[in-house]
Amino acid sequence: MQSIKTSEPDDPADRAAPAAEARPTLTAEAGAIRAAKADHGTIAPAGMPAGRNWRHRLLAAIYPPAMWMRNRLRHRLGQQSIGVCGLIVRTAAAGAGSEVLLVRHSYRPGWFLPGGGLKRGEAPLAGLARELLEETGLTLTAPPRLQQIYRQDWFGMVDYPILFVVDGDSGIAGTAQVMDWLEIVEIGWFATDDLPQETHVSVRLRLAEWRGEQPVSDIW
Repeated sequence: MQSIKTSEPDDPADRAAPAAEARPTLTAEAGAIRAAKADHGTIAPAGMPAGRNWRHRLLAAIYPPAMWMRNRLRHRLGQQSIGVCGLIVRTAAAGAGSEVLLVRHSYRPGWFLPGGGLKRGEAPLAGLARELLEETGLTLTAPPRLQQIYRQDWFGMVDYPILFVVDGDSGIAGTAQVMDWLEIVEIGWFATDDLPQETHVSVRLRLAEWRGEQPVSDIW
């Protein structure tokens, strides 16, 4: 697994953390970390505004209740949401097994697939290409495969996530990196059979469907 993590170096809690970690992460002072897809884990620092963590904590406190109130109102008005996600899978560095690209948001716990909501009038493939570029810096270079159109309850509103399977070896170009430092805290490639403990259950279910271990569901 290759992971990008941003943290505030002057936080006493960070200094007290054990040096050894089960999963290798890299923390940079006032900087993001970029994991190069081509080299399966080449890491280089990139500049990022300092003093970010308090913004992340504020967003995490405000986002869930704000989204719930907004979506409940939209639900009462009969509105629905459509989103797109990319299951980006590539060959592992050693040539055995596969890796999936996951992101960790500032406003909710856990690891998730990259993606987001479609803009008004936006086509799903265009939305996927935009979201991947905005969140991970990757450019979609080949048509992905449509996996399924799901249904879920998203903070009190009906949402329809559209999942595309993206070939991480030949379907993307560029370097996976944190692009939106306010929304994305960490990004990383993880072995599909050795995911982080905090990986959201939806990601595990989608990977099980991708591997053919269970039927493709209608529910996200």
